[in-house]
Amino acid sequence: MKTLHRYVLTQQIPPFLFGIFIIIFVLVLDFLYKNLEMLLGKGVPIAVSAELLILSLGWMIVMAIPMAVLIGTLISFMRLASDNEIVAMRTSGLSLFAIAKPLVIASLLLSVAMLPVHNYVVPETNHRLANLLVSIHRKKPALEL
Repeated sequence: MKTLHRYVLTQQIPPFLFGIFIIIFVLVLDFLYKNLEMLLGKGVPIAVSAELLILSLGWMIVMAIPMAVLIGTLISFMRLASDNEIVAMRTSGLSLFAIAKPLVIASLLLSVAMLPVHNYVVPETNHRLANLLVSIHRKKPALEL
């Protein structure tokens, strides 16, 4: 059983990492698209632009992790189903919960690991991001136009 759990978890990791990469990439592109004029055209220094992007990564990671878990789970189980590995596991007497048990435990551990990020990191980065945007708009009032 231990080998099967390890196999199911290793099938989950590459699609999960791919999902995180793609989702964060899309969110960064969205951030750059919305703020490109402010970052390039209005004379905001590169260091401040980089700080804006880094502070925005807090909420991006919070949004990306659950979506990446969903993408990873769907892709890995679709691959397992297309190779008839789920059928083989079911005919050997395993229930669907027994197959998904390591993924449920891993997702619960990931949820517990994300609690400090949700409680401490994201509020602090959002506060610092809002303060930075206010100070940028105070120094460069032409950004509002």
